[in-house]
Amino acid sequence: MENISKKAYNFIFIILFFLPLFYTRAVIDINLFHIVIANFIAVTFSFFLLFRSDFIINRYYFFAVLLFILLSYLSSFFNGNTVLFFESGFNLSIYYIIILFVIYSFQNLRFNIENVFIFIVVISSIFSGIGILQLTGLNFFDMKESLKPGSTLGIRNFASEYLLASIPFAIFLILESRKNIFTLLSGFGLFVILTYTFLLRSRISYIILFIYIIFIIFFFLYHRKKTNIVFAKHKYVLLIIILIASFSLSFLPLSQIEPERKNVADASGSYLKYRYEPNFGRITFYDASIRLFLEKPVFGIGTNAFPGYYGKYQWDELGDRVVYNISFTHPHNEFLKVLSENGIFAFIIFSVIIFYPFIRLFKKIKLNIAAFPFFLCYTGVLINMLVAFPLSNVSLMILFTISAGYALIPYDKNEVIKKSHSGKILIIFLIIISVFSLYVNFIRYKSEIKYIEAMQMKFDNKYKEMTNILENIDKNIYPLDPNKMPLQYYLGIGYFEEGQYDKSLKCFNEAIQLMPYLPPIISNKATTLYIMGNIQEAEKTLLDLKSKFANYYEPQINLLALYMNSKRYDEAKILSNQIESDSTSKYAKNYNLLMLMQKELNLSR
Repeated sequence: MENISKKAYNFIFIILFFLPLFYTRAVIDINLFHIVIANFIAVTFSFFLLFRSDFIINRYYFFAVLLFILLSYLSSFFNGNTVLFFESGFNLSIYYIIILFVIYSFQNLRFNIENVFIFIVVISSIFSGIGILQLTGLNFFDMKESLKPGSTLGIRNFASEYLLASIPFAIFLILESRKNIFTLLSGFGLFVILTYTFLLRSRISYIILFIYIIFIIFFFLYHRKKTNIVFAKHKYVLLIIILIASFSLSFLPLSQIEPERKNVADASGSYLKYRYEPNFGRITFYDASIRLFLEKPVFGIGTNAFPGYYGKYQWDELGDRVVYNISFTHPHNEFLKVLSENGIFAFIIFSVIIFYPFIRLFKKIKLNIAAFPFFLCYTGVLINMLVAFPLSNVSLMILFTISAGYALIPYDKNEVIKKSHSGKILIIFLIIISVFSLYVNFIRYKSEIKYIEAMQMKFDNKYKEMTNILENIDKNIYPLDPNKMPLQYYLGIGYFEEGQYDKSLKCFNEAIQLMPYLPPIISNKATTLYIMGNIQEAEKTLLDLKSKFANYYEPQINLLALYMNSKRYDEAKILSNQIESDSTSKYAKNYNLLMLMQKELNLSR
């Protein structure tokens, strides 16, 4: 019976590796689906560990994880946006339980490390094959179309991050293999993975691959006389051929490659272009994060609140072309995100949680060569944390947590809680958190399905049906859509279209409480006030918008309409000239209204 139980949990452990291949059209953000699966597996693992007498817990790391979750919650609580915490606040506990089970699997269930490498490479190869077909325009898996094709993960960025983390394991299998057939199979897997990685043309991938190469050269020079790896020249030749061949294929003009990345040289050479939009955008994200931290250094602005406060310090970036863009939903640096949203103490704890396994892996590669691919994988994710948001990529985090789990396998009994009542109590505490987290994540998954249905009703101008669906979504658990726009904003639009202006105004005010510096919400509030006959308050709101977001012209054109309707032609003329002087005003949704009012102004002279 004991052997059956261990085999069952080994099987569940293997399912984690297949996570990138799990796909559904039901939700926009595939990570909502993946986190539910990972959460369910974490609950299963935690119950398994509860009934084991031989599990181990690093006491200091455990308390660091719990302390970070607590600080994340408190930062939201003190800022009055607790509902935003539930977007991802408990995810760290899920990953920590997986770390515990990884430790247990390697130490007690005798899970073969080489099998881990094989599973990762096989799944990554299949994932890459699907992605290459997707880039050619073949989409027989009936996946949703995307502006950034990224296999089953939906977007290019997440796919590239995942593949970069899996590449070290494929390289290790090639170098470690003693059978030519296995070497060739591993080589083919690496070729497919690298080809898709290069075709995705993610700029950070070139940097990470270069760092991998440097580490590999130094590592194997250091271990040359100590390791059992066969340093056959033909393996190095094979790696070089794979690298050159896969990079050469990245020049293929496949139909689904993003237009701005069609040219490989332009895509890879854009690092040095300061005004290149992704580069400059990140600078504004970092600047806003630091300013927000300096404003609230202790508890920050609240977990997941960054998109609602970015415009406070980067108002000039929120013009009509950008204001509905989702790029400013994250600081694009996981450390700055924690610093600005959760404060200095949470930042310190988070840094400890992330860098402690990294340090242990660095020490382990001196003793055990099998630790090296885990070290490279962990290093690649760390680099991504500086320029993107890999913590949102559940498939990537599985590889990250497996690497962290290997790092946390204890050196000696002094650093663990083992066979003790306190260990059981800690596991019970983790079970409570993980079960509650599973409930929250499942509700979020179901809520996004409802949200998609509501947006379809909005597209069909069925606002009554839309508001009915949105009212039935628990906005304490699912307060924001995938673009980080409050659901109350859409409810406000729905009630406005139905003529229920009091309800509409209430919804917009509630949306502003969550995202106070998202100008479209404030603009719609002003329109509602105007329709309700509160002209003075509407004008005050529009003028406030103009002062805070000078490059956002849609509400300024509405203010111009207010002046025209009030026959305040002198003020209207001044405002009209101001709007027209900026060529970006043509991107305003109501620009045609500006043209009509300018004609009317000319006739009124």
